[in-house]
This record gives sequence, structure tokens and C-alpha cells, in this order.
Amino acid sequence: NSLKHFSVPAFAPCLLNVSIIIFALIFGESIKGLALGVLVGGVLQLAIQIPVLYKKGFHLNLFRRFKHPAAKTIGKFLGKDFRVISSFGHIRDLPKKSTAVDVHHGFKPTYEVPDDKKDKVKALKTAAKGVDDIYLATDEDREGEAIAWHIAEVLKLNPKTAKRITFHEITRPAIEKALANARTIDMRMVDAQQTRRILDRLVGYELSPLLWNKVQRGLSAGRVQSVAVRLVVERERERQAF
Repeated sequence: NSLKHFSVPAFAPCLLNVSIIIFALIFGESIKGLALGVLVGGVLQLAIQIPVLYKKGFHLNLFRRFKHPAAKTIGKFLGKDFRVISSFGHIRDLPKKSTAVDVHHGFKPTYEVPDDKKDKVKALKTAAKGVDDIYLATDEDREGEAIAWHIAEVLKLNPKTAKRITFHEITRPAIEKALANARTIDMRMVDAQQTRRILDRLVGYELSPLLWNKVQRGLSAGRVQSVAVRLVVERERERQAF
């Protein structure tokens, strides 16, 4: 009866210990008993946790990496005169091996196309040749606006005239309404996303090596956490000096 009070994710790790104990009692304190306990416990953990992850939407993240079913559905709504292609998220970013931000000239960032996105960019450029219109239909947030801007830059579209559409459901009426109300790229949102990305890079590149030397290798300093820690330290020093 007490098992009813355990949530499935919380109870699942207990199965490994229980399984090891049971097989240890059967086979004694032997390698065989330990191995069987670990094997059976691990299988039981997976059997319980996979359905939970599936219900939470984990399977969506897994499959979207390989194909984008939404693009196919939208294509059916629009008909043969349209071709829908997914960028699969960002197609440009700051280089990983350098700061890539010119702090002496307006904090201008330098972007590059990562190796794993070069084929996708090539496909987008090929598809853009000879078409009448290009609609950028990324998410309606800062990241989505930035992705649309990066695509426009790569395809050499003018952000002031490039057609940008947004929708919140994948239905025929929603898609048709979005096309009828196309707008341009909101550069204020793009600049907001770039500012956040630049701050991440500047703070991370300056402070992360300090954390590696003083605390632990692999830690990273964030633009928010670092400032918060500084405020806490300054407040504590004021308290001590009072």
C-alpha cells in the first residue's frame, strides 16, 4: 500500500537497489548475483521511465531532430504553389573558439554557419532561387525573430521588406490568416536577442576560466547569475563592515 505514495519517477530508481538485494539473497554475495541484479533493475527502470518521458513529450524532441512533421502538414494546407522547408532552429551563431564580439566598435558580433548547418543553409539557398516570394515563419519570440533575421541575412533578403509570418496553431485557417497578415522582421526583438547572446559570450568568456581555476573545470558563468553573485557579495561585505 505504501507504494501508492511514490510517483513513478521517484520510485523507479529504487528498483535497482531492490533488484540487487533480491538476487544477492538468491545467489549470495557473488559477482553473478550483483550482475543479474544490476541488469534486471536497469531494465525495470527503463520499462517504467520511458512511458513517463513519452507522456511528457520527450518523444517530440527526439524525432524533431530528424524530421519536421509540421512542415509537411503546412505544405498540404498551402498546396503545390508553395514549398515548405524547415531550418531546424538557428543556422548561424557566434564562433565557439573566439569571443567574436568587437567591444571597440559598438559590440558588433561576428557570426558563422556551424558545420552541422552548412548543408541546411545550402539547401535553403538552392530552394530560394527563382521563387516569387519567401515567407519566414519562425516562432513569435526573440529567438524566432533572430532565426528569421539570420535566414534573411544568409539568403540576402532585405530585413525591411522580407515577409515574416507567425501563427499559434497548425490549422488551415491559421496559416491562411498568417499569410494574409505578413509583416516585416522586428529588428527590436532581433537586437534584444543579440544583446542577450553577446552578454552571454562576454561574461562567459571572461569569468568561466576563473571558475575552472578556482572551483571546478567545466563550469560556466552566466550573464544573470554572475551579476547576482556580485550583488550578494557586495551586500555581504557591507554587512560585515557595519
